[in-house]
Amino acid sequence: MDANQLRELETLCRVLYESGNEVERAHAQQAVLILQSSAEYIPQCQYVLDNSSSPYALLVASTSLTKLITSHWNNFTTPQRVDIRNYVLGYLAQKGPTLEKFVTTSLIQMVCRLTKYGWFDDEQHREIVAEVTKFLQATVDHCVIGLQILSELVTEMDLPVAGRNITFHRKIAVSFREDSLFRIFQVALTSIKQLQMHNIRGATPQQEARMGDQALSLLIKCLSFDFIGTNPDESSEETGSLQVPTSWRSVIQDPDTLQLLFDFYKTTSPPNTSKCLEALMLFASVIQAYLQSRLDSAEQCALDDTLDNPLDDEGGLYEQLEKLPTLCHFNYRQTGEYIVSVLDPILNQYTEACSILDQSGGAAIPPQQQQQLQSMENQAAWLVYAIGAIIGGQTYSSTSTEGDELVDADLSQRVFRAMQLTEHRIIASGGQTKPSVHFELSLLYYFSSFRKSYIGEQHGMPSAPTPSSSMQPASAGSASSPIMAPSESAMSSKHKAYLRMFERLGLGDHTVVVNMMVTKVGNNLKFWGGTEVIISKTLVLFFEVASGYSSGKLLLGLETVQYLIGNHTAEEFPFLAVPANTRHRTTFHSTIARLIFTTAFDESSERFERFMEPIENVLNQLLQTPNYRVPEVREAVIGVCRDLRGIIQQTHNRRTYSCIFDLLYPAYFPVFARAADELYDHPAVTTALLKFLQELAYNKAQRQRCGGVWTADTTSAGREEPIRR
Repeated sequence: MDANQLRELETLCRVLYESGNEVERAHAQQAVLILQSSAEYIPQCQYVLDNSSSPYALLVASTSLTKLITSHWNNFTTPQRVDIRNYVLGYLAQKGPTLEKFVTTSLIQMVCRLTKYGWFDDEQHREIVAEVTKFLQATVDHCVIGLQILSELVTEMDLPVAGRNITFHRKIAVSFREDSLFRIFQVALTSIKQLQMHNIRGATPQQEARMGDQALSLLIKCLSFDFIGTNPDESSEETGSLQVPTSWRSVIQDPDTLQLLFDFYKTTSPPNTSKCLEALMLFASVIQAYLQSRLDSAEQCALDDTLDNPLDDEGGLYEQLEKLPTLCHFNYRQTGEYIVSVLDPILNQYTEACSILDQSGGAAIPPQQQQQLQSMENQAAWLVYAIGAIIGGQTYSSTSTEGDELVDADLSQRVFRAMQLTEHRIIASGGQTKPSVHFELSLLYYFSSFRKSYIGEQHGMPSAPTPSSSMQPASAGSASSPIMAPSESAMSSKHKAYLRMFERLGLGDHTVVVNMMVTKVGNNLKFWGGTEVIISKTLVLFFEVASGYSSGKLLLGLETVQYLIGNHTAEEFPFLAVPANTRHRTTFHSTIARLIFTTAFDESSERFERFMEPIENVLNQLLQTPNYRVPEVREAVIGVCRDLRGIIQQTHNRRTYSCIFDLLYPAYFPVFARAADELYDHPAVTTALLKFLQELAYNKAQRQRCGGVWTADTTSAGREEPIRR
């Protein structure tokens, strides 16, 4: 390659990355890809690296060189491979600080690929850490490049080799782990310590930020390394802890290590703060400090309402909770004991405070006492969130530690106690005295997590029988319970763990616990109608429990569900009359309909008639209403359309669909036609009406007669006139 050819290549690369013309870009790409076609083009790639100042040309050359080396590895002798690696390292040392970031990254990837593929070929490849140390001892910019090389090297060593078997990959990974990874881990910690002590001479704030970013990334990658060769998709869930070598333990368990990260977190700024937190979360022993800091923040927010409450930031809250299962299961039993030791005193104080309030007979609560109550509720909310995250993150596989289910039971016992305290206050006051919204949301989060881990046959729950229309509420400990435990010899280890958990919980079998959850749902719908976020999450929980095959059948036998089937009116559940909750009516009725249609329809026909009776009453009133232009009638039309839409969503066969369609047509279709005719200028009405009609006309699962043609003609009859308008 000569200077003219280099200029031509630079032009093609600029077109490839900057041109807005797709044809030009495609032509340029085809032209530059020739550099990756044969090992003969390696000298040309080196010529580009040595002589070009175009970042795009440098990127193409480095990418092509990496591709050629990977594809034609066996065409090179061992000395040639070492020479190429040393050439790139020298290039980075000479020009690295002045290169564009994407060019530097590409060159570093080449170095790491060469090092991995040649790991067992020559000792010089295994001395990569010593080579990179020269970068760390040079300028600040070189130090950043050195940290980036080590970070990319850890990533490369942790990824399987394309085209090679897993044994080859693990041999390299294990050798790298034993020879180099701990030294790299120490480099990361040392770099963070130097930054914290401001020992980087001549560094600008921007350089310190870049160095901190690379050092933290390197630390995280070292701690996240696949030490024991588990599948990446399984390791995070099944191992549940840091599987670091024994030789690392002294550093990881050293309090100074954690203190360094905490101190650095306080002094650094985003985005390095989030990376620092991520590194901290990888240390299992940080759980106590994390929870204590959350409790302290809850107390401070109760004392000063001008502070931002972390519980208000749902996104940030859930991001933290996602990491807790891995963090806590490092030593789950001790973690559980710690959480219990913290939560029990809070619940005891809360019980005492609630008792004093009950005795006050509804008198106004003094501000100081109100602050104390809010502080306890917010602290309890943090711990309940943590318990929910831990239990929801459980995966009971063959590698699960025996006894974890007992820790789950001890933690859950406290949450159910907290729930019983709040429910007693609400019911005793007729809904006038409620806990904080944060506390209530934490309970709903916990129940959703508990359902994921313990409600369902896949988790060891016994199968529920098909309920009959006369089924009575299940009771705990009944000798005649239809759900019989199998013989000891027939039980799987999962089922045994399931039974041990409920026995330790001490509330009764799974039927009783599910009944408590559904009763909680009913009380929330009855007393929290003015708080949309709680209604929303309560209905999500209700739908999740109802969606399970076995749990859905179990729900039909519960007294609360039987009550919901026949009394889903605004008088019984005021949330139905709150405009902000209008969209939740669909979810509410869809969930109940799903439960009714769980069984053979012959068995649920009587339930269906009771369920539809309140809706028919509304439709009959609308048939007799002379004036549709009043607000009350508009709200009634919107409500009934949303209710019916939710019910029809759960009709997945002709029999159930025909039952609801025959009930509506022709008797009640005049209501919808009249609503379309007289309320066409009210978007809330027309939207609810059209969505209902759309669901009615949708022929999913071939549930309709006549392929839906007759249905479509029928539904369009009431819409034609307003559409013309």
